[in-house]
Amino acid sequence: MSQINQVGGPGVQQYQVGEVAPRAGADVPAELRGARPSAGAVAGRVLLGIFTLGISEGVRALVHHARAEAAPAPRVTGANIPQAGPRADAFNASLADGLHRGTLPPAYRAALGEAVDELRARFGADIVPEGLSLENLPGRDALIRSVADSMRAASDEISPESLRGLLVDQGAPMMAGRTLKARLDASCAEIGYADADAGLLLDHVLKSEPELAAALPGCADRAAADALLEEAMPRIREYVQVDHAMNEARTQAHENAVTGLARATGLSEAVVRRQVDFTKLENSFNYLAKDIRTGENPARGDALDAEFGRLADKFVHQKARLFASVDGLGLSARMADAWKNAALTSGTLDKEDMFTAFHAVGSRVDASRLLEALNAPAGEFADQDIFGLLQSLALQLNEKLLGHYGPEAWDKLGGDGQSDARFYAAQAMLDAAPGLAEALAARPDLVERLLDMVSEERIQGMDMSGSDDPALQEQGLLLRQGADAGQLILIDLPRPAAEHNESLAASMGGPGLSPAHARALDRVIADMRAKFGADCLPAGDFTKALSALEPEARESVYRRLSASVRGSASPITSDDLAAMLEPRARAAAAYGAFKSLLSGMAQEMGLPPDADAVSYVAYALRMRHPELTNAIVGADNRAELETVLSRLPEAASLLRMENDIRTSMEWGMAEIYTSLSRATGLPEADVRERLDTREVDASGKFAYLRQDLRELCLDAAKTPEGGIPTHDIRAGYQRIVSNFVAGKAGLFSSIEELGLSPELAAGWRSEALTNPTLKKAGFLRSCVAIADGMKASGLRTGLLEGQLTDVELFGLFRTVGAQLDEHAHMIFDETAYRDMGSDELSAINRFAREAFLDRHPDIRDAIAAQADRMRTLIDQGEEQMLQIQKRMGSVRHDTPEMAALQAEYASVASALAVIISVAGTRE
Repeated sequence: MSQINQVGGPGVQQYQVGEVAPRAGADVPAELRGARPSAGAVAGRVLLGIFTLGISEGVRALVHHARAEAAPAPRVTGANIPQAGPRADAFNASLADGLHRGTLPPAYRAALGEAVDELRARFGADIVPEGLSLENLPGRDALIRSVADSMRAASDEISPESLRGLLVDQGAPMMAGRTLKARLDASCAEIGYADADAGLLLDHVLKSEPELAAALPGCADRAAADALLEEAMPRIREYVQVDHAMNEARTQAHENAVTGLARATGLSEAVVRRQVDFTKLENSFNYLAKDIRTGENPARGDALDAEFGRLADKFVHQKARLFASVDGLGLSARMADAWKNAALTSGTLDKEDMFTAFHAVGSRVDASRLLEALNAPAGEFADQDIFGLLQSLALQLNEKLLGHYGPEAWDKLGGDGQSDARFYAAQAMLDAAPGLAEALAARPDLVERLLDMVSEERIQGMDMSGSDDPALQEQGLLLRQGADAGQLILIDLPRPAAEHNESLAASMGGPGLSPAHARALDRVIADMRAKFGADCLPAGDFTKALSALEPEARESVYRRLSASVRGSASPITSDDLAAMLEPRARAAAAYGAFKSLLSGMAQEMGLPPDADAVSYVAYALRMRHPELTNAIVGADNRAELETVLSRLPEAASLLRMENDIRTSMEWGMAEIYTSLSRATGLPEADVRERLDTREVDASGKFAYLRQDLRELCLDAAKTPEGGIPTHDIRAGYQRIVSNFVAGKAGLFSSIEELGLSPELAAGWRSEALTNPTLKKAGFLRSCVAIADGMKASGLRTGLLEGQLTDVELFGLFRTVGAQLDEHAHMIFDETAYRDMGSDELSAINRFAREAFLDRHPDIRDAIAAQADRMRTLIDQGEEQMLQIQKRMGSVRHDTPEMAALQAEYASVASALAVIISVAGTRE
């Protein structure tokens, strides 16, 4: 039940899908009820506990069973436990606590390791893998608790040898159980049963083989376990095969239920999977599976499939009929949406005639007096008066429900069924008085006070029900029932439009959209696909289809639709949502179909149907023909769009042009790699790996040229129907390729002429390929010319003689920076400087500086040799830059003073760059 709980409040009834628990006392003779389980039954519990990590049922059950038979004693023989003093209880309790906490003395920890090793020797490394210790042994917690219990129960002090014996003795049943599990896993693997539930299978085997369950814990080693299991393996394999067949039948039946409900309700399968409560179906599957496992139901093969299919068909029939019944009840659109949602999402609404019965009762209760009271002038009706009307309606609902069902059928409904009946009958009563639910929702403070009165009435009824007087008990029952019904009238009232619509808009893009609204969207989308073709919108349900773009808005349908929903002044019902979506979906679907037709035209021309190219051509055609958008959006079907497209002769030319651009770009990149491989002598693979092509590739000049060509074609007056010729497109890309190759090849070859050291020359050759700032053939030559014009004698003397102060020496570094700037302005004229970006200016400084130091290796070596002093100079330089920045903050940017400060700042930065390029940054 999704709307209400046992006492009539809102809530969701939760279910847990799993194996049906055995009913206590079922089919047990009176003389055996309360009897202790046999050793075989306890052994079954042992093995079941083994495979549920963290659950101690297994080993503890066996130990406790043994204790009940005799006085407490250690599991090992008395010979293995040495005699000790009277403090054995305290000593053993301390050891047991240490076992739990992992703080045993070294000798005892060693005994634990020896016990695990012995278990591995007995049962094999596949059961107790190498490297496994007690800390990560499967079933560790259960085993430790059991061993600790035995330690506390021992009358003598436990020695390391005794602990080892306890662990082996109590661990052996676990390993025997793991041997059975290994056999089950192997049997599952043989038939491809990957989804097997090991716990359920084990439970089935142990319950079906009581002798095996009783004997397996007594197997002290692998040989004994294998010998015991070998005889049972034919039956075990049959259990696995039946379980596998049952799992497949169950899975298929569930899938059939999803498909059947989607077909019957008009919802997509995705929505059915997300929203429908399958608890009832899964529970029926669980009961059937239990009967098949126990042999109570002998179905096998096709009969087994049919059994699960029958349950799925019944579930689909009931849910689909319940869902469809809403349309015949004459409910308001809001209420119809709510009931359709509940039909699918509630686990307790499982009969096809439930809504019909609830509506028949509730709609006959006249609530018009309550509406009149709510609409009356303020003060005419007190809260108590309105509460009296509410009590009267609640009593009428209870009486009519009891009269409709009769006492026996009403009792059979149970708590959930009665709450459902009261809730939906109350909803039908409110819906039969148009405006009543809205009138209550508009007065939340009054509703809160009425709910407080209902609570007081319920408490009064509970007090009276506790009386010894039968009359008072009966009166108390009526009060409680009236309170429950009264509460149900006041809950789930309509939310304010803004709140409702905000929630609806937020849920449209994900799995939380209600089934009724989801069906409305899917129906509109299905209608569009029927008119314009399956490919007119993105594949999938409404969550995918709504991502389509509207042609004029250039926004997704989802964004436009959600904005309209949020902007509505009234709550949006499923019918409202469908009406709002239809024009937007039509526009997007028609435009999507138009692009699909263009894609088909490209394929007929032998061109690849590139999505980006097709989108551009569709856009270009709309720009060239302003009336085209209306023609596309106004089409009723795909055939009309084909007629529209046939009247656009330039469509083929534009598609051809897009293909020419694509192939020219591909040719251009290949030509660049091949040409530079020839020019540099490097393998083409190396060039492809190292060359930075961002200047020209699909994000650079190639893309800019494509954009220019496309913009030309947007204007029919500038570009005729034939489009831009292929040779003109190729020529444009050829120019880009030639210029790029000439620049990079010239840079690479110029390095040999510059007289650089081998190390710097190698670095610059790599930079010529990998540095996107290096574009022009003569750039590096110009940087070397700057370096050659710079005088180094003053700096050399200052570094080598060591008589200058730090300030004086830093001043010499600044003169080097000033020279670099001066000669750079001599080599590059003002026009060139104005055209340069910051990256190119930085490159001039860097490569000229590197060339200067390469020309004067003694200066470079002297800087490197005075690392500590250079760090001091770096500190001074950074401080000077901070001071200059502060002074800049008080000077106008367009004054000579600012220009002087900028020059000073540049010289300090250049001086620092020379030092840092050799000495590195300060630590």
